[in-house]
Amino acid sequence: MSPTLKLWIGLGATLASAALFHGPAGYGERVLAGLEAQVGPIVARQEVQSVSAAFPRDPMSRALQFRGSANDFQRERFVQLVQEENIRGIKSIGWDPAFPPSKEAAK
Repeated sequence: MSPTLKLWIGLGATLASAALFHGPAGYGERVLAGLEAQVGPIVARQEVQSVSAAFPRDPMSRALQFRGSANDFQRERFVQLVQEENIRGIKSIGWDPAFPPSKEAAK
């Protein structure tokens, strides 16, 4: 068997397994839902209704993104609180670029 054929077979197997886990097997969705279930109570305890946290789904990513209206202090605090929990599986934590810092405190 030629090295090129081996490479194509390996690539095909990798793509097929990734498609199964993101599609019918749903493993990727279950992982993200589990991580969101761990992050949700941390966000809720801060009692800032305008802020939410989610993981991108298209494409799937373990990069937690906060969304909503919050000033610089609140933005830093949300990131710090999640980091302190040491939740395994989160790749990175940040704010969605579509939500710039607000000048006033969020309520």
